[in-house]
Amino acid sequence: MRRVYRIGSGVPSAILALGVACLSVCSARDGRASEPAESKQAPSTEGHVDNPNTSLSRRVDQYREARSVLDRARSLRCTFPKGARVDLTDPKLQRHEGSGVDVTFDAVDRKAGRARIVAKEGASDVTVIPGATALTFIEVAGTGNPLVTVVFPRFRDGTHELLAADSEHVFFFGDVTVSQYYGSCTVLE
Repeated sequence: MRRVYRIGSGVPSAILALGVACLSVCSARDGRASEPAESKQAPSTEGHVDNPNTSLSRRVDQYREARSVLDRARSLRCTFPKGARVDLTDPKLQRHEGSGVDVTFDAVDRKAGRARIVAKEGASDVTVIPGATALTFIEVAGTGNPLVTVVFPRFRDGTHELLAADSEHVFFFGDVTVSQYYGSCTVLE
């Protein structure tokens, strides 16, 4: 389902313009035609930006660079230093802060839709879902529990580390836990 946002709907104009620009870039890159955006734009009600074209242009360039790096990556080392786990059987749904696991995704093959995940606990095959705004790795444990890692085409400020998130959804002998950890990935190859 594609959500439709309109100027003045609470979404800043610069974000809408960036989305349109990225959609055009991604559609053209993926060989799909896109309809040209209307040149008329309502004034933003979300605040004043001194030069939105410069900011937008810079963000589009940053996206293109990060996307290019992510598209070429065949091996990524990911660390998730911060996050939390929640036991859904806990009536208070208390968050337990902690760090996630460090993993390496190797032999990333976007066309075949697969890669290999390597961690301290062992190695396994994972499904790869490439997209314009994320490279997603899905591991389904033998029990059916899904573990999802998403790498975004955005560098952590001042680095060439790609922003990433890791989610684990686990049912284990009646315990039901959901964890989400935040970090970044470095391209190894």
